Parts: sequence; C-alpha cells; structure tokens
Amino acid sequence: MYNLVRQSATNHHYIMNKISAFNKISAAAFRADLAVVLAKYGMESNIDLKIGTIRFSGAEARMQIEAKVKGAVTKEDRTVENLIVKYNLREVSAGGEKLVGYNARAHRYPIIYARGGKKYKTSLDHAKFLFAK
Repeated sequence: MYNLVRQSATNHHYIMNKISAFNKISAAAFRADLAVVLAKYGMESNIDLKIGTIRFSGAEARMQIEAKVKGAVTKEDRTVENLIVKYNLREVSAGGEKLVGYNARAHRYPIIYARGGKKYKTSLDHAKFLFAK
C-alpha cells in the first residue's frame, strides 16, 4: 500500500498510494506511517507522542493521540508516587511487576500494574501483597 524510498539514513520520503477505503491492512499501514511522522516531530519538539487504538469504517479512521512533554511528571505519575508512599509499597515487585496507575472510580480493582508489556488491574489488598517492602 505504501512504498518507502530512502534517500539517506535521516531523510525519508513517502510515496503513498491513495487510500480509497480503510480496511485492516490500510489502517495498519496508515498507523505505521503516522507513528514515524509523529516520532520525528516529537524528537524535534521535545514531546513524547503515543497513538491509541485506531477505529475505522470504510471512509474514516479515528484514533487518540497522547502528548507528554519529555521529562515532565504527569498527574498519573504523582498519583502512583503518592500511592507508594501512603501504603509503603515498592514501585517494582520482586516478580518484575511495575505500578503504573490508579483508577479512583474502580472500587474493586483500582490499582493498575504492568508485567511483560501488558497492563493488569488488581485490588488494593493484592497490590499490598505484590508490592510490599
């Protein structure tokens, strides 16, 4: 669908075929190309950019883009730090899990941790067991 022509190690020029409709293949190719463009822009402007899930129909594609200033502490980072201090937890458990978030609206499973690139939610009691000092 898309052909990448390299002129040098740092310069990329794209020759795109026109998209007549979005399908699984064209949406994946579009996402990959957009990720390259956003990464280049992010490096030049000191911003980390992440593309969320793409949803598409035949004529349109919708996605969420998250932007964060490099090195800045986000609200979610502060919430995790406060959680660690309040309950005397470690940020990384002995099993390699890492605390990454807290959802105050989720009464049963408010703690979010990551393991192996995937995110999981758990209860506060289980988080105290996993991340105890």
